[in-house]
Amino acid sequence: MPYEALALPDRANLSATKAPATANAAYDDIRPRHTIRDFTDRAIPREAIEACVKAAGSAPSGANRQPWPVVAISNPALKKPARD
Repeated sequence: MPYEALALPDRANLSATKAPATANAAYDDIRPRHTIRDFTDRAIPREAIEACVKAAGSAPSGANRQPWPVVAISNPALKKPARD
């Protein structure tokens, strides 16, 4: 079965003069990021969690199927076993 080309409507076609500044801005956004395995008692807005899951779902994967399961737990009684 032949593959069809997919349109990429959100693809930015940057000029040679704008591309370096855009790439550097993206780098500045992700450079201070840290990978941390810790939990907070502070409530996180559901909308923020949903936006993070949406962003993660757009990450490349084998066959571009994003097969990873995501579970957001808000019930404290269910969080404890997940932490252990």
